[in-house]
Amino acid sequence: MKHGLLFCILTGFACLLTTAVRADHIIGGDIVLQSSGSAENYRLAVHLFVDRTHPSSAQPDPFLACHIYRTRDNVRMNTTNTFLSDTKNLYESGNICASQVKLQLSMWTYDRAVNLPAAAYNDPGGYYVIFQRCCRNASVTNVLNPARTGSAFRLDFKVPATPNSSPEFVLPEARYVCINDPFTMNFSAKDTDGDKLRYELIDPLRGYTTDQSPVDYVGNSRASYPAIQWVAGTSALNPIPGLQPLKIDANAGRLTVTAQQVGLYVFSVMVTETRNGVDIGQIRREYQLPVVDCKKNTTTPPPITYNGKSTTAVERCDDSPVTISTPAATGFLFQWQLNGADIAGATSHTLAVKSEGVYTVRKMFQYNCGTETVSEKIRVLPPVPPLADILADRNPPQLIFDGDEILLTSAPQPDTYRVRWSVNGATSGNNSTSLLAGQEGTYKLRISTSDDRCPSEDTIRITRFVKLFMPTAFTPNGDGINDTWEVRNLSSLAEAEVFVFNRSGALIYYADKNGKPWDGTYENQKVQSGMYRYLIRTPGRQPMEGALQVIY
Repeated sequence: MKHGLLFCILTGFACLLTTAVRADHIIGGDIVLQSSGSAENYRLAVHLFVDRTHPSSAQPDPFLACHIYRTRDNVRMNTTNTFLSDTKNLYESGNICASQVKLQLSMWTYDRAVNLPAAAYNDPGGYYVIFQRCCRNASVTNVLNPARTGSAFRLDFKVPATPNSSPEFVLPEARYVCINDPFTMNFSAKDTDGDKLRYELIDPLRGYTTDQSPVDYVGNSRASYPAIQWVAGTSALNPIPGLQPLKIDANAGRLTVTAQQVGLYVFSVMVTETRNGVDIGQIRREYQLPVVDCKKNTTTPPPITYNGKSTTAVERCDDSPVTISTPAATGFLFQWQLNGADIAGATSHTLAVKSEGVYTVRKMFQYNCGTETVSEKIRVLPPVPPLADILADRNPPQLIFDGDEILLTSAPQPDTYRVRWSVNGATSGNNSTSLLAGQEGTYKLRISTSDDRCPSEDTIRITRFVKLFMPTAFTPNGDGINDTWEVRNLSSLAEAEVFVFNRSGALIYYADKNGKPWDGTYENQKVQSGMYRYLIRTPGRQPMEGALQVIY
């Protein structure tokens, strides 16, 4: 008795509250019944979709009345009030598409724990839950007089021997349909019990609420609930007319449509739950899709950069991934492509690349309300390790005369590779693939990727050719003429050495490049007249040998 009195007080208060406010913001909704895991205990939840731009949505209803009926004879079994537990915005206020249809969508969730005792809920024909509310968004295109048309949401269930949860629709995507563009959307449900699901389009229900009496808190028994009145040319199976009317895949729950007229269109999907070939429940979701002229919204093609620079090709020196990117942009989505095909899951504004090929990125409005654009192509090249190899235009690489130059070139490299030359350890400042060498020394070539990865080096020694002159005879007699023997220009050759041997092969004279000329003595004694052999050695040159005659 106390419970009945409390119910009367609550419903009386609710009736006073809701008759004072005529709501015209309802977009759609659904009801779910989920097992809590213990026998007879469930969670009953109502999802209500509303247009929050309407004044009626400023203050959500504090609770919603759901009525449970027996299917066989429509006898009301129970009424329970579900209470607001969550609000979620789906179409955000900054949405670029909103100006065309003036729609900002939110989802209000109401729920409550309910008890379904087996002694009372044992009818094999099952039961259904009804929630009714008025009124609909006045902007709806395919419903007659939507601002005065109520909504009725229904769930059918049976109570099997083991606890069973109804299917539950996935969170709806905040999507807009573009005129004349094929559109797809996931409208499936999940079933925690693994039951088979079947999808179909049906008539949305308007029930018995009106703009004068917007809420049904009493729960009068009804034999049936009337459907909405469709605008001419639309129906449950044709809610969004077009080149391809709105359809749903019976097995996958995927919506497809190619629309032709701007507007806000309501539709309803019913999911039938089957176990062991027997239907054990049905849920319905009513929802709306806005159709807009996306060509009114355009954006520039997204640039692709590598290491912060625009390029048409990206080199790789090994199999390590390289990262290409496009600028992040609020309100947009990205989809990377390889050789023209979408890459699964590649929806960030950056992409780590390991495979060679041609990459592009599609830039799309986040709410599917705008013409997408595609970037220019960027080619990721096969791995080519840098290979530094210096080629000289003469061999040996020797300078012949003053002002002479030797052309040094690098073996072929990708255009994007980094080239650096140095001479005797000092950077030359030349970053081209060729260099003119005009001085003696050690030349180094360093090749790396543009970001200085995988370096490779090669060196070459440039020498100066010096012609040596030496007499074949001399007269060390002290008359001041031809008294010594020397190798002219020897001092120009680094690390040069001179050897003179007697007939027995003994070394009788040695000098480096700075040594004194030979005066014809050995151990402070004049050598005998006759023939002697000399040897001149210089690194990088062939040894020079010859005969030398001492004459008195």
